[in-house]
Amino acid sequence: MPSPIPDVVAWVGLDWADQEHQGRLQAVGSSQVESFVLPQRPEALQGWVSQLRTRFPFGRVAIAVEQSRGALVYALMTYDFLVLYPVPPKTSADYRKAFFSSGAKSDPEDADLLLELVRCHADRLRAWQPDDARTRQIQMLSEQRRKLVDDRTRLTNRLTTWLKASFPQALEWAGELGTARACEFLTRWPSLAALQQARRSQVRQFYLHHGGKVDSLESSLDKIHQARPLTSDPGRAAGLGSDGQAARPAVERPGVHPPGTGPGHRSPVRPASRSGPVGQFPGRRPGPGAPPARGLRRRSPALSRGP
Repeated sequence: MPSPIPDVVAWVGLDWADQEHQGRLQAVGSSQVESFVLPQRPEALQGWVSQLRTRFPFGRVAIAVEQSRGALVYALMTYDFLVLYPVPPKTSADYRKAFFSSGAKSDPEDADLLLELVRCHADRLRAWQPDDARTRQIQMLSEQRRKLVDDRTRLTNRLTTWLKASFPQALEWAGELGTARACEFLTRWPSLAALQQARRSQVRQFYLHHGGKVDSLESSLDKIHQARPLTSDPGRAAGLGSDGQAARPAVERPGVHPPGTGPGHRSPVRPASRSGPVGQFPGRRPGPGAPPARGLRRRSPALSRGP
């Protein structure tokens, strides 16, 4: 069972919030409970701690707070004369139900309860012992990584939903959406029409660059040629737009661009023929908005398949 910290000269119940914190303070040997409001500003926190140290130059101050991490805890943990008691939210909620029959929650009552908990039941609470600086850094980095992974999952789920309604074949051809390969695929070919207008050799080179299997590659290219759009509605068939920028946040790290898509890159302009852009998949008509082709000779089917 945790034991109370010796040399305590005062108790504090601190109910934290985003903008300001409600507090209660009681000195040892006094029955008077002092109320205060502490703004969530570094200067205000430092000034309050300085006043505590001036008022109680000897001994330690026990503080109960309903959180184990966050800006308030990180600010207070640097002072060695403060003893922090993180109180689990369920503990304070159960304590509140036991002593307040209405069950109503208000900030002043929370601060009162935290003060009573640390004053009367410190032996049942566990004083917070800070980890070393390297461990705290690892914990913060791990927490940030979890948030980034959650963000990527959320964005890829949204992207999956959009592709199912506009370009479902991309879910197979682009690969897993949380990869650089998928980002580059959707940036180059945000719609089925854009993909089928590309040179067959260009698509082949893309898959080879990303480790595609040679024995099944031609079959995959044939599937792309034979594919049909899910819908003829221009609003849906357009896929992710003209340049696929909607796919970038889901899979791309800041400052990292797939080959040939970084800032300042310009896609090469290819002349168009009556059967579509030079080297495109055979038999496909140019998509909506493609420039009319005039005065150019039609390529033979053998050449249109590319190298």
